[in-house]
Amino acid sequence: MISAVMFDMDGVLVDSEPAHFAVTVDALAAQGLPVPDDHDWERVFLGRPDVDGFAEWFLEHRISVDLDVLMADKLGRFMTRFAELVTPFNDGQWLARALFKRGVRLALVTGARRAEADMILRSSRLSDAFEATISADDVTRGKPDPEPYLMGAAALGVSARDCLVIEDAVVGLRAAEAAGASVIVVDRLHRPERFVSTQPVTRLDAAVLRDILARRQPD
Repeated sequence: MISAVMFDMDGVLVDSEPAHFAVTVDALAAQGLPVPDDHDWERVFLGRPDVDGFAEWFLEHRISVDLDVLMADKLGRFMTRFAELVTPFNDGQWLARALFKRGVRLALVTGARRAEADMILRSSRLSDAFEATISADDVTRGKPDPEPYLMGAAALGVSARDCLVIEDAVVGLRAAEAAGASVIVVDRLHRPERFVSTQPVTRLDAAVLRDILARRQPD
């Protein structure tokens, strides 16, 4: 039984990975640095905080870079191109609203920067639905470490073991499982073999809503 639900953001509520990929490539190229291709993006960056993805990328290439400068440049480019490149996942936003309407407590736990998360919640008109938001700026260790989901549960005043997590990425699944939460994974890439410990769903629909409500602890 669960007492709260924690949502990932990128890949669950919005399709922002194309934006993150594009502005990361632009920020790296502007400094003459190696840029990731599609395979590198999924392997190194997907579902992780910028600082972790960049750190691993530069370690692989044996490059020393001022991460703060690069991340600030990437964030600025993301904010500028947000309206152009970020689109909603209507099913994820519908599910968040449906749960909120039914009194289910929600937290947003994302590897994005807080400025990005706040912009997406405002533009999606979801700010009121989430009691708490945990961003990359709030943690010392990002997903797949359990810290983000442990912090999300703590912000709601509950145990992570009493929470259900909605995720789309392998690193997010690992983080949620390590925190002790139950997980529903939505497979946006249509590659279910990536999620060896669970069978993903293809859409966050009425069946998923019924499943979550059936697990809810009585008031």
